[in-house]
Amino acid sequence: MSLLYAVEAWVLAIFAWAWLTLRNLIPRPPLLENLCVYSTLLVSTLNLGLSAALPSQRSEVGKAYLGVALALWTYLTYALFDGLQIYDTGFYLYV
Repeated sequence: MSLLYAVEAWVLAIFAWAWLTLRNLIPRPPLLENLCVYSTLLVSTLNLGLSAALPSQRSEVGKAYLGVALALWTYLTYALFDGLQIYDTGFYLYV
């Protein structure tokens, strides 16, 4: 069953790559999103290959993939929220 999840992750990475290809048609492409999508495509391809080659270690390969994917997308989410502008309300907390 874990091989099915590896194939699903790879197919979703291909869809993300196709979406990113369309996004790169704009004048200033999103570089951080490029980094995360290309890294996810690489890692999901490795996950699929190792899951197919090492059937006895599928759960360990899946855990490693999950760790890398969560780290990448957590970094992307943090970077996106860090770049948001928060308006000054005029309220300051003095400690």
